[in-house]
Amino acid sequence: MLKKLLLLSVLPGIVWAAEGQGVDALNGEVGLGVDSDSDILSTGLAGRLNIPVAGYIGVSGELRYADNSAKNDYYADGRERYLGITGFVRDSSIGKLAFNYTAAYWEADVYGETLDESYNQTKLSAEGYLGSFTLAAANTQVSDFGDNNSWDYYDVSAAFYPADNAKISLGMMAEEYKLNDEDTQYVRFSFQPMNALELSAGYLRDPSDKTLSFSASYFFDTKVSLIKRDRQYR
Repeated sequence: MLKKLLLLSVLPGIVWAAEGQGVDALNGEVGLGVDSDSDILSTGLAGRLNIPVAGYIGVSGELRYADNSAKNDYYADGRERYLGITGFVRDSSIGKLAFNYTAAYWEADVYGETLDESYNQTKLSAEGYLGSFTLAAANTQVSDFGDNNSWDYYDVSAAFYPADNAKISLGMMAEEYKLNDEDTQYVRFSFQPMNALELSAGYLRDPSDKTLSFSASYFFDTKVSLIKRDRQYR
């Protein structure tokens, strides 16, 4: 509980200081993504709907599907499905507080049999907007993944917008509260041409492997800059 309170302190008083809407207008997006490490190639589809509720409050619903292809005999082909909902409070000039619940389903084909697991994931996150920078922190908890196995991890990041339609993000993830050089590190570059299509490329390094990722997302109903989309529409 103390860790969660420290996380929330990133944005003191956001609920009371808010001046803008949580979501400026109803909008949606669809996306394609590819992740590749030394063992698995994963291709995925995703859809998201962002809904204004009242004042500073917004809700997002998301569906994701991933198909995983093994590159060697030590891993198996498989599939993942996710259904998530996020509620949040945001002021577009200050930041955002959000809580996400995701129901997930994982399965893999092992020696002619299908192994499967369903599990739950909750995420508490906070963002602060400082001019062209966004600072963020999150705590994610995974529950009931096989034999009631559960764990949680932390994520801190900083994003910089060198232009309204370009973003560079740096971050670290760890299962321990204190981050260090042995934890997972990542960098991601995003660009949004024509105010409707976001193209992203990322690199993630953990102690055991490296992952390259690429994605493209198309946005319906809104044609705004990337920084405005991130802070007012999703």
